Amino acid sequence: MQFNRIGFKYKDKMIWGYLDASLTLAGLTLSLDGLGVGNPINTFDPKFSLNGLGLDYSEGPVEIGGSFLRSTVTDSNGTYDEYDGMAILKMEMFSLMAIGSYAKVNGYDSLFLYAVLDFPLGGPAFFFVTGLAAGFGYNRAIKVPPIDQVSQFPLVNEAVGGAGSTPSAGTATQTPLDPAAARRATLQKELTKLRTYIYPKPKEYFLAAGIRFTSFEMLDSFALAAVSFGQHFEVDVLGLSTLAIPTPEAGQVVPPIAEAQLALRAVLNPDQGILSIEAQLTSNSYLFARACHLTGGFAFYVWFSGQHAGDFVVTLGGYHPRFVVPKHYPVVPRLGFNWMVSDVFSIKGGLYFALTAHALMAGGNLEALFHMGPIRAWFRVGANFIVSWQPYFYDARIYEEIGVSFTFWAFGTRTITFGLGADVHIWGPDFSGKATIHYYIVSFTISFGHGPGKPKPLQWEAFKSSFLPDDSKVLTANVTNGLVKEETLGASKGKRYILNPKNATLTVNTQVPVKTYELGLKNTEIKNGQLYFADSGHQIILPLSEEAKAQNATPTTDFGLAPMDVAKVDTSSLTVTIKRDGENVNADFAFTPVLKRMPRAMWGDKLQAEVNDPQFIENALAGFEIRPAKPPKPGQSQWVLKKNLQYEVDKQSGAFDCPSVASYKGLAPTGAGELNNITTLDSKRNALLQGLGLDTNNLKLAPPTDLDQLVVEKPLSATFA
Repeated sequence: MQFNRIGFKYKDKMIWGYLDASLTLAGLTLSLDGLGVGNPINTFDPKFSLNGLGLDYSEGPVEIGGSFLRSTVTDSNGTYDEYDGMAILKMEMFSLMAIGSYAKVNGYDSLFLYAVLDFPLGGPAFFFVTGLAAGFGYNRAIKVPPIDQVSQFPLVNEAVGGAGSTPSAGTATQTPLDPAAARRATLQKELTKLRTYIYPKPKEYFLAAGIRFTSFEMLDSFALAAVSFGQHFEVDVLGLSTLAIPTPEAGQVVPPIAEAQLALRAVLNPDQGILSIEAQLTSNSYLFARACHLTGGFAFYVWFSGQHAGDFVVTLGGYHPRFVVPKHYPVVPRLGFNWMVSDVFSIKGGLYFALTAHALMAGGNLEALFHMGPIRAWFRVGANFIVSWQPYFYDARIYEEIGVSFTFWAFGTRTITFGLGADVHIWGPDFSGKATIHYYIVSFTISFGHGPGKPKPLQWEAFKSSFLPDDSKVLTANVTNGLVKEETLGASKGKRYILNPKNATLTVNTQVPVKTYELGLKNTEIKNGQLYFADSGHQIILPLSEEAKAQNATPTTDFGLAPMDVAKVDTSSLTVTIKRDGENVNADFAFTPVLKRMPRAMWGDKLQAEVNDPQFIENALAGFEIRPAKPPKPGQSQWVLKKNLQYEVDKQSGAFDCPSVASYKGLAPTGAGELNNITTLDSKRNALLQGLGLDTNNLKLAPPTDLDQLVVEKPLSATFA
């Protein structure tokens, strides 16, 4: 028995005594953390408390451990008690670790549990499963970390890093920790991180499942999928893969020549209208030596609704240096390296590629620096490209510099610098450009090629084949609401759609922005040169009036054909005609404009875009939503004659007659004599049953003593005709 700490505390007019103790017996250690006894100062009314409990057993290959803590938490939900626990079971072939938390917050229960199994389950060499993980949260929300923190995310770290194992017992200068204290310290550390990412929130739930696997024993990976639902729906995928070359072996002292650890993060959030996929090398990545750090990231973002609907970006290593990155774009580190070779020599470099809605960017750089005492020498080279894909055109700026400097003392500090550099600007096709040469304090420019470059505009057929879908898909009409039934009429007649007129919606959508439109509304009111029509009792105006501009976006008519070098399109018309029995019935319908963001790379006003030009044509008119202008008239029931609902009762003879069956008739009336005869036969029956090995006492076969009172002396029998 060991007492680790004894203390006293005065709180809320009570004196508390606390005890930390542990008991070890035959490999089993039981520890108490904060066992407290308190009593008011003016009466005898003892109270008891326990902050934590620990259990550890270690004997041979078997290790069992558990830690349980009670903590008082103060956050945005207020102050409440939280009960947390961690348990681990380790044997020679496998280990199982679980961590959980429970709290009652503002009247609702909040629970979280996560378990990790480390056991080789098998599989092919490229996907050999070595472990599983699963968890859930009830009235708990999960916060997905940014890509650069995925490796430290608790649910990933516990599966990959083995957080459930007993931590180090300390260094030579530290007091060694017993297993129970070490596990308790681990639990407290994990809970601090968990509260940042998994926190109580009513009506929020999540399920998580993970798998750990290896590929050819070179790549060690873990992937975790989490689905959040309740007040909002979200799907998240987090992963971590580590590649080591050559593969580490047991007892190996030589480190790998290369190690790369890649974090993965994918999020589908319908509420925010975004799909994002990111991957990034962690700080554990290196090449040749740990001083040669590898960096780099990848991102793919698509916005399908909300403020940035229609935007997208794909990038590997970041963006053009002169590109002003929009705030909603992901920040991605360069794909490169940074190597401090020695105390006097360093080298670094990077590459990038990015595809946005208006341009393609690519480039890279390489730098080397030597610095010893008063001598300093350097070398720099880099290139940055902007590429337009239709029509194909590239613009690149390349720089190169080499120099040396020497610092000395001559009536003060003096530095002599010699340098040679060049800035090259090239474009094409055809390949052209100019180069500016710098030598010390002298510079001059050399031009080559065909002068200022400009891509050749496309013709309409080339634009159409490159950017537009098939003619049958340029303009589409789809039922987006109110579909009741879809019928196939035959190969030659197509389909028939049956709609509910109360909420029927037909959307006409075009891939080409619309400049003018014709809706065929003959009786529509024209006011101030603008068209009015109704939508279920609400006025919608196209173009919008000044009064409505504060609440609605104005459809733009200012767009061109950038690849064709057409600054402004003169004609782009959409005509919608609805007929019933050959008659125009457009007046029976309301038309709501469909406004979209369309890429300037297609519909901009100039052939060659600058790196920071606007990427989209805002509020381009791309079609209409068509609904009934007035609610459908309710139908009327037809009159039904009352006599058709009346009924009469007809007598049916013999409706309940039974088939002719002779009734049972006794041989003679049953009286007292016959009843006595039954009793005399009782002994013969019992003898027969006993001969069969049955216990007649348990069969309860004896007739009742009042048998003569239970039956009718002369029963009457019915006769069926």
